[in-house]
Amino acid sequence: MPPQLISIIIPAWREKDIAHVIRCLDGAPDVEMIVALAGEDETIATPDHVRVAISAKGRALQMNAGALIASGAILLFLHADTVISPQSLTNVRKALGPPDIAGGSYRLKIDSDNLWLKLVSAVANLRSRVLGLPYGDQAIFLRRKTFEEIGGYQATPILEDVLLVEAIKKIGALALIDDYAVTSPRKWLRDGMVRNTARNWAIMIAYLLGATPDKLDKWFTGS
Repeated sequence: MPPQLISIIIPAWREKDIAHVIRCLDGAPDVEMIVALAGEDETIATPDHVRVAISAKGRALQMNAGALIASGAILLFLHADTVISPQSLTNVRKALGPPDIAGGSYRLKIDSDNLWLKLVSAVANLRSRVLGLPYGDQAIFLRRKTFEEIGGYQATPILEDVLLVEAIKKIGALALIDDYAVTSPRKWLRDGMVRNTARNWAIMIAYLLGATPDKLDKWFTGS
C-alpha cells in the first residue's frame, strides 16, 4: 500500500520566509503543499507545484480554506515561519497508525541559541507531553476525516490552535513525535522575549479561567 498523502497547509500573509519553508520540503514524496493566502496577497510568490487557497484574513479562516481544497488523507498545519524536515513526515504517518490516536504534533525548537528561548522551547515540549496541549507552531496534524468530524478550526481571532486540540482530544489521543518543528525567534525578538512569553501565559491562564477568545483578543491586541 502506498504511503498516505499528506497535505501541508501553510497560512500566510505578507510572509517573507515562506519560500524557505517550501524549499525545505521540496522533494518530499507523497506530499501536497498548499499555501492559504489572506485575499489577493501580491507580496507572496509560490512555485507552480504549490496549490493556493484564498480566504478572508485570519489564520483559522485561511487554514480551513486550505483544508477545503486538500487531497490528502492527513492534514498538517504549518506556520509560515516554521520548518520541518521531509524525513519527519514518515513519523507523522506512523503516529496516526493506531486507531486511538486522533492527531499529533511536533516538538518545538525555537531557532536561537538564546538561553531564555531554549527554556521556552523546553517548557512548550513539557506542556505538550504532560498536558497534551501543543500550540500551532508545533505543526499540528490529524486525519482529514477527523478534521471534518470536528468541523475544522473555529473562526476565532485567537487561540484557534488550542480550540482545535481540545476538539481533537474529544475524538482520541494526541501523539507527540520526536521530530522538531523549528520556528523563527522573530516574534520574541520583536516583542521582547519575556514580554511575549508572559503575554502567552496570561492569555492561556485567562482562557482556562473562562475568558472567551473574542474577549482575550480585545484585551491583548486591542482589536
